[in-house]
Amino acid sequence: MHAIVSLLDEHHYQQVENLWAELRNKFGLDGIYKTPYPHFSYQIAEEYDFQRVEDELKRLSRQIPSFSIRTSGLGIFTGTDPVLYVPIVRSSLLDSIHRTLLTRISNAANKTSPYYGPDHWIPHITIAQWNLDKNLLSKAISYVYDYNFYWTIQVNNFAIIEDDGKRQFIK
Repeated sequence: MHAIVSLLDEHHYQQVENLWAELRNKFGLDGIYKTPYPHFSYQIAEEYDFQRVEDELKRLSRQIPSFSIRTSGLGIFTGTDPVLYVPIVRSSLLDSIHRTLLTRISNAANKTSPYYGPDHWIPHITIAQWNLDKNLLSKAISYVYDYNFYWTIQVNNFAIIEDDGKRQFIK
């Protein structure tokens, strides 16, 4: 799967990388390194016309000034492959940017995830994923329990994370 994302600002990028390293060292949680870039996603799809998406993201970057997002606490996507994440507070500005982006790139995407549609999108920063079972999830939550996850993050970019089947990289 490929993704249209915003990478975190330098401070929060480093903060998330440090947290990933702590969770890897303490509990062996290294699944997060499948996508080793602290970010939040606007859309994921099995296929993109990368040139069209790249051109549109460049246009959007010129039209949309940098903006701030806020985070709030911790969240969990439950199920057979749980995800521990930092939720991003949805604001009218963030929703507008998300809708605009989806409208502009919809014709360049194929087999998109319904979880990233306007009605279902839960913007978030993933903390742990892939090798996270119930036992490790409870340990990870206990470990980060006292962390401050109330952040304000300056967003000034759009990026494409491409998956070539072996690794993921920023395009």
